[in-house]
Amino acid sequence: MLPPDVNASQWRFDPVDDKTIRYALGAIKGNGQGAVEAMTCARQERPFTSLFDFTARVDRSRTNKRVLEALARAGAFDSLHPERAAVFAAVETAMDYAVQQEAARQQTGLFDLFAADAATGAGDNPAHEPALPAVEPWDLRTKLAAEKTAIGYYLSGHLFDASAEEVRQFARTPLAELVDSREPVLIAGIVSGVRLVQSQRGRIAILTLEDRSGAMEIVIGDSLLESARDCLRDDTLLVLRGKAQTDRFSGGLRFNADAVWTLDEARARLGKSIRLRLNGSSTAEPLTEIARQYASETGLPLLLDIERGGAQVSLRLDRVRLRPDDETLAALRELALEGRVQVVYDGNGRDISRVAA
Repeated sequence: MLPPDVNASQWRFDPVDDKTIRYALGAIKGNGQGAVEAMTCARQERPFTSLFDFTARVDRSRTNKRVLEALARAGAFDSLHPERAAVFAAVETAMDYAVQQEAARQQTGLFDLFAADAATGAGDNPAHEPALPAVEPWDLRTKLAAEKTAIGYYLSGHLFDASAEEVRQFARTPLAELVDSREPVLIAGIVSGVRLVQSQRGRIAILTLEDRSGAMEIVIGDSLLESARDCLRDDTLLVLRGKAQTDRFSGGLRFNADAVWTLDEARARLGKSIRLRLNGSSTAEPLTEIARQYASETGLPLLLDIERGGAQVSLRLDRVRLRPDDETLAALRELALEGRVQVVYDGNGRDISRVAA
């Protein structure tokens, strides 16, 4: 499936060849047929060259801010501007630009209009287009969440990708490779559905958990449900401990969880340390401030790899314990050489049955 593209997509899904389909502009939420017809009509003369060229040439009476934001979220401008955050932030500026261009055309005499058309091809001068704003690019999680809002699912990637490298250090088995086992295992994935069911043993939750390999039903019993309830939300990454067993009714595998953790909680329970690569000439004050601000008695010790003059020394600070959440790791990345920060896990594995739930 090719992503939506304002220069290539049609109202309906469009076969490109025997194995490839281009995503439909009409399938983007909030994008009506009238708006799509205005886009395809405008690009018949020539392809759009930018967001501003798009808004200047597409009939404004058939598009609006909501349509443009949906196109940006869906990635329909990616072929023109790879950074979706910048496109999304520029929507109002682009709409104002279109109004200015239309006003300028209306004030231009017939001779000047022909002269402008001859010079630019449409009466719009790209040299005078505003620049896209310099904004922080969307990280993968934000990008895919926006994409799902516009399309209904993840098209260009999967939310699991944002954490896969770290998670696979302790939840090593993809969901599609799980087998019936009496031994507890750790799994991880993105929640894509939650159902609450009243069973003979009390109220249970049945989750649909996904990773890149596939999906699996997860059963969370009544005794665990209350403590886990707050993290049972769609698009949340969860780490679960339990047993994969064959369901006697469906014949497929079902995972019965006895522990449910967010990634932050899994780091605190399964991690050994937080590793940080530093320049030896750096001052200690910023790191001292982070150690004070993000300290936690139940956190992970800090392991420093200090480089200076071609030499490297490692220093473990057992008395400095930091909570291993995303906020702490982001603060440490601001100090680290090349942003090199990671949570270190036991590479030899461990008895997960002894890890506190």
